[in-house]
Amino acid sequence: MEDKHLNLFYCYERAEEKSRKNKNKVIKGYEEISLENNVTRAFIILLKHCPKLLKKFLNKSFKNYYSAPEKEESSILREIEINNPEFFIQERLDSFEKIKKCKKVLILGISPEGKYSNVNELQDEGRQESSIFDAGIFLNDTFILIENKTVGGQNKRQIERYVEYFKSIDKGIKPQIFFLKWSDFYGFLENICLANEPADEKEKFIREEFKNFLKIQGVKMTGFKGYCGEDFDVLYCSGKERPKEIENIRGKINEMANLIAKDLGLHTDPRNFDGREFGIVIGEKEQEIEARNAVKYPNFYLGLNSENLYLQITIEGLALSERFIRKMQEDESFRQDIRDKLKNIDKVKLVCAEKFLSRNQGNKWFIEEILSKTTFPKQDFWQNKKQEMENRREKTAAYQKAGIKFTSQGVEIQSIFPVFAFRVSFNRYQVEKEKNIKKKIKKVLKSLIPLQNFLRENI
Repeated sequence: MEDKHLNLFYCYERAEEKSRKNKNKVIKGYEEISLENNVTRAFIILLKHCPKLLKKFLNKSFKNYYSAPEKEESSILREIEINNPEFFIQERLDSFEKIKKCKKVLILGISPEGKYSNVNELQDEGRQESSIFDAGIFLNDTFILIENKTVGGQNKRQIERYVEYFKSIDKGIKPQIFFLKWSDFYGFLENICLANEPADEKEKFIREEFKNFLKIQGVKMTGFKGYCGEDFDVLYCSGKERPKEIENIRGKINEMANLIAKDLGLHTDPRNFDGREFGIVIGEKEQEIEARNAVKYPNFYLGLNSENLYLQITIEGLALSERFIRKMQEDESFRQDIRDKLKNIDKVKLVCAEKFLSRNQGNKWFIEEILSKTTFPKQDFWQNKKQEMENRREKTAAYQKAGIKFTSQGVEIQSIFPVFAFRVSFNRYQVEKEKNIKKKIKKVLKSLIPLQNFLRENI
């Protein structure tokens, strides 16, 4: 991947660099503010030097501005002259004389969420009220105020202050408020770049650079666009030295899981085992997928590590696993029903593992073996597995009673959970090449629902 500092809009003096230089003087919130200001600056440079894109952007953002049926008022572009727009950043409303000449005001809030955020409201409590706006565009007698957020959504109180100010200088002004997601703007820009719409070389270059600049910021600005080789490389190295990349990968798997769950009317609960693997539980009822309840029900689990993206039905926890072992050991019709439900699903494997809850490193999985969906192990395997679980439980209990630390692979263990899972995996090369991995995972999940329902009813 090309060095991100070669991008036209990406600067060296960012918060993460400053934090490393001045570890004892890290300013709280500096990173977020620094990024927000740089994105705003880059956004205005883009609009200023790309007039054709500006025209399309105005039409997209304010297409519903006029409700009057007259043709001359059906579009903001017919009402506002955009030949000589003026651009501003980081100005104070109360000392910005030019603003008093405007007759129309449009307030555009652009953010990852594309709406008001309660989180931002809470953060704003006790903060000194400021009238500094992020950016603005003057189009004759119309002023477009742009408020940018690179985390979450818009601060409702902040937007209300802008509205109050404009009403205070002219009671006839009725500011109109609009919201836009950064991911929607990225899609809009991506479509323009892909269509190779007519523009001079400078405009083509700037819009391509800004698109790549948003890409560098990650999934919160672009929306979920799939995985790349670098995602797997970061997880392979555990990501400890690349926290920004790790945060972006976490955002990707959460975003993908949430989109799939929303389409199917399900719920999600994020999990993070360590720096090498991320996961998220997907289930029918919100209370059933919380950490303390997940071991009671066979739930879907979407995981990502340095080698694979996988979806599985997870059977974990002592009670659930013991019932599953007993059924697999004693009930041939149970085994046959599972085979029948897996018949038309490709690449399903039964994974047998132990999940260690460690004191310092969270959850760890140690995969023991992978079993074919068609040739389930014989009864003696399940008998041995049952005996192993009983021995492990007795040993752990004895260690805890004696106050002795129980370790495995050098990690202190608090407790051990047996895990079985019906897993479908896609290796990193399949994931990178797949044009719509979200659609593929969603299809697999839907095909596994009958098996999940069967397991819920029978173990």
